[in-house]
Amino acid sequence: MDRRPVTYGGQATVVGDALVHVSGLRPDDPVDIMWTRMTRDGTAVKDDPWRVTYRAAPDGSLTVSFSGQVGIAADVRFRLRVYSPNPVPPTVSEATTARITLLSY
Repeated sequence: MDRRPVTYGGQATVVGDALVHVSGLRPDDPVDIMWTRMTRDGTAVKDDPWRVTYRAAPDGSLTVSFSGQVGIAADVRFRLRVYSPNPVPPTVSEATTARITLLSY
C-alpha cells in the first residue's frame, strides 16, 4: 500500500494518525501495521520505527487506530504499511489517514 506517501524538501518530524481495516484473516492471525521510512524513490525500506503487531478478531477482521512519530529528511518518504506473514493474503479494505502533521526542526 503506497498510495499517498509523504515527502518533504527538508528535515521535519512527522506525526501520523490512521484508521486501518484489514479483512480476510483467520482468527488470531498476526498482522504488522507500521509507519515506515522509505528511500525517496520508494524502492527500499530504510526502517520501520513504529511497527506494532496486532491479532485478528474471531471473525477474521482487524480495525485499528494507528499513530506514530518519526523524523524525515529530503531523501526519505514516509508511508503507512501493512504486512502479513500469513499464508493467505489479507485485504486492506480501508486505510484512512486521519492526520499528517509536519513539524520543522
